[in-house]
Amino acid sequence: MALNAAQTRLYVVNDQADTIDVIDTSGNAILETIPVLPRGSVLPAALEKYKGANPNSVALSPDEKLLYATIGNLNAVAVIALGARDRGSRWLDSFRPVGTRPP
Repeated sequence: MALNAAQTRLYVVNDQADTIDVIDTSGNAILETIPVLPRGSVLPAALEKYKGANPNSVALSPDEKLLYATIGNLNAVAVIALGARDRGSRWLDSFRPVGTRPP
């Protein structure tokens, strides 16, 4: 989990769902669910319905414009632009390979 500096947003990793929930801390409500996989670019379309990327943890950039999520089973980090919108959802800025099983 990661909390923004104002403590108004909590980012929670859902490892079995391959998503991150954005929670409004004042109302304890889920504002948005962000998928951690770029659809169609890392996975073939036939495999998109399956889960198992296993996001492990999240961290915010100092300016809180980017959210980083470690993707354990794909040995990668997803970089999510929090201010950008694409068809109503967060925009996956990049998907970067890293060492084995990022923490």
